[in-house]
Amino acid sequence: MRSSARQAVPYLLALLILAGCGGTSPFNQPSPSPSPVTPSVTDELAVPTAASQPAGITRGPDANIWFAEEAGNKIGTVASSVVTEYQVPTLAAQPFSLVVGADSGIWFTEAASNKIGRVNTLGGFTEYALPGAGTPKVMVLGPDGNLWFTEPGLNRIGSITTAGTISECQIPTPAANPFGIVSGPDGALWFTEQGTSKIGRVTTGCSVTEYPTATPSAGPYWISLGPDGALWFTETTVNKLGRIAVNGTATDYTVAGIGAVSTMVLGIDGKFYMADTPNNKIAQVNISTTPPTAIEYAIPTANATPFGMTLGVDGKVYFTENTGNKLAQFTYF
Repeated sequence: MRSSARQAVPYLLALLILAGCGGTSPFNQPSPSPSPVTPSVTDELAVPTAASQPAGITRGPDANIWFAEEAGNKIGTVASSVVTEYQVPTLAAQPFSLVVGADSGIWFTEAASNKIGRVNTLGGFTEYALPGAGTPKVMVLGPDGNLWFTEPGLNRIGSITTAGTISECQIPTPAANPFGIVSGPDGALWFTEQGTSKIGRVTTGCSVTEYPTATPSAGPYWISLGPDGALWFTETTVNKLGRIAVNGTATDYTVAGIGAVSTMVLGIDGKFYMADTPNNKIAQVNISTTPPTAIEYAIPTANATPFGMTLGVDGKVYFTENTGNKLAQFTYF
């Protein structure tokens, strides 16, 4: 393990005019919504760097929106509709997923450089090299205060302490291709295995258990904690929404009203908000019905490729447009 640190200077600061439905408050600022609300994409904000491919997104310790620019090789942040970008020290690192650590730093994966990065709210970076070519992808804060991440390149689940100590847990099934990961209600981490159509569970002590999905060859992708205490995941190969209880019982559903499943986030209303990437829509998924049902809403920018999703301080859904090179706000209450 090795690390490097340096203070980054903001690469570009730009004040941008909000697009969309107009007459709204600045990005990620609590404000009353009109009643009744028709769910819709209410704002879109361009990323200054062209073709930056914004990917992961999270709410920072400063309550602002932070995001990773996969092709732009930057970490960006938005405060009151002002976008600031910070250059990642390692060239062509491909920052992908990011999350706030227990130390209030913004931690992120570097898929191409096989590193884990950390940036503070002033743009100061530290990077930690992984032992091998793990191609780290999705990252989450674990119940032990460490950062946990998937490593499809080495078929492992990794973790890093806020001091930079790295540990890795081997997945028993070869070529599992782990991708999504979430902290479960049972004190363990749960993750998807795209290559083996399984859902994995790993304890903070590195004990791994695997459970098959209800439908074979389902291609489980994203995973989130549901309001019912179960883990919900998307199955991209068969276009279903899966559910697994902490005892390992898995079921899945075809969701009426949705074109395709991808990434998702749980809203404050107990519904999932999901990116329907090929159809360029955001789906509001009601899991209180059996099977779940969905209503979809169009994204104003054509071929936006919605990907990363998070909740802002205002409770609204914020997401990245990977191809559209924008950040967007979805209002649903």
